Amino acid sequence: ARKNVSTKPGRILLTMIPTAASRSSNSSSPDRTRIRALVVGVVASLAIIWSLVMSLTFTIWVPYWFAHRFHYKIDSPILALELSRNQSDIDAVLQKNYDTNPDPQKSVKARNALYRNTILDCVFIPLYSGYILLFGLAYRPRSFDRFALIFLAVGTAVADYAENVRMFLALDDRAQSVYIPSLIKWSLLGLALILLATLLLSRNSGPYTLPTRRLLGLGHIAAGALIFLGVSFSHYPWLALGTELFAFTLLFNAIGLLGPVFAIPARRQEFQADFCEKRRRHQAVGPAVRDVPERLTEH
Repeated sequence: ARKNVSTKPGRILLTMIPTAASRSSNSSSPDRTRIRALVVGVVASLAIIWSLVMSLTFTIWVPYWFAHRFHYKIDSPILALELSRNQSDIDAVLQKNYDTNPDPQKSVKARNALYRNTILDCVFIPLYSGYILLFGLAYRPRSFDRFALIFLAVGTAVADYAENVRMFLALDDRAQSVYIPSLIKWSLLGLALILLATLLLSRNSGPYTLPTRRLLGLGHIAAGALIFLGVSFSHYPWLALGTELFAFTLLFNAIGLLGPVFAIPARRQEFQADFCEKRRRHQAVGPAVRDVPERLTEH
């Protein structure tokens, strides 16, 4: 009985003292989370900035100022070229089917605007696909989900580059359709966003609090579903709406993940529960209430 009494407190004490490995893991986990969040925020910001450059180029610097009378109820000339299935679809985007515009250079101007946008898109591809990949990996998915995420993100980028090659050929009158790599790209992108949403809605550790992750997860799953269903049912206004929602999630992450870097750090008040007792004993104590900076949490 005496042996049990003498050893039991020692065992309890040993279980209360963290090992070096556990101390290192606990201290480095918030740092790793912060670094992953900053990297995703930087990539999201670069994607947003580059998409603005593309938009300004297409509307101001090398503008496409022509009527949007395209096939399949598509309003965007870029999307209309991506989903062109025959020469007539391409001619509609290049303004070759309409004689109401008196500008003799309308086809040349339309081609130059689309050509320049396609060149800029080659830089945008690794930014948005890298964002999807890095943001998903920040939540440390299981091996199967990690493989699926890498496959979908890389597959989307490869299909997008193949689409750009077809667009260059179509603009040079060397191809009569573009739609096959485009359908593959949009389908993979929709599935990638849905997979990313499942990671956000899971309980894996990662950036943001759980309510914010649920909100972002719903945004990603809505964007992915609209894109995938729009391609599947050839209802391309859904696809356009899904891309706009995806752009909003990019902007949300750019602000949410990089905002704390430029903002005044949040602080919380910490109370000393034994302040009065220490003061009664004339012990040296600090203030009863002090401000403590908040740290980025994983949950």
